[in-house]
Amino acid sequence: MTTRRITALRHANAVTLTEELKKALSERMSAYEMDNARSMSFLGARQSTDRREALLSPKYHAAFASPAKRAVQTASYVSGISETHIIRVDAFGIVDPSTTLGKTLDDAYVKYGVASLATYCKDPAFKAALNCYGLYAADALFRELAKLPDESTEILVVGHGSLIPAMVLFAGGFPGSIEGHTIEYTILGETDGFRFAIGDGEESDVGNLEVIGLDDFD
Repeated sequence: MTTRRITALRHANAVTLTEELKKALSERMSAYEMDNARSMSFLGARQSTDRREALLSPKYHAAFASPAKRAVQTASYVSGISETHIIRVDAFGIVDPSTTLGKTLDDAYVKYGVASLATYCKDPAFKAALNCYGLYAADALFRELAKLPDESTEILVVGHGSLIPAMVLFAGGFPGSIEGHTIEYTILGETDGFRFAIGDGEESDVGNLEVIGLDDFD
């Protein structure tokens, strides 16, 4: 049986686009595409380097990331794997706000900002959307892991805000839904996240869940 050790992080700090630049880019890019194109900032580079050192620089055998540039760059800095070899996974990215699911999640972010799942889940529609995203992203993770050789045991995943906790809840087999779990109350800062293990055909024990860099709870 192969056991994969998963490190799942929120991306590092990214540059903010000025209104003038957004206006110039809007003729050829949607707001969604502009957001995905934002690069990691100098602060983000320092955060990623600090996180890599704090994690004691394990040798990652594979690194997955949201297609967003800042997520790919964070994954590269933390894992030591070149950006060209970071595996982009659409399911780990920001959901396109032109979709029903994406609009629901986007509305939640506009309303609550960076917050815990518990905060988002005060609204049943947001809770249902996060449940949907968590299942979708977790399924994508398992499909990607199945493509790796057995010796690939240290895995890095980099995604976004409250979406990483939603994925981890389902990927770790911790809940049947987002409800009543400690992870639900954590608030992810930049490059914060979780570490846990997944064994072939087995659910994880919540006891093996390690919180990375989190100091705040809702």
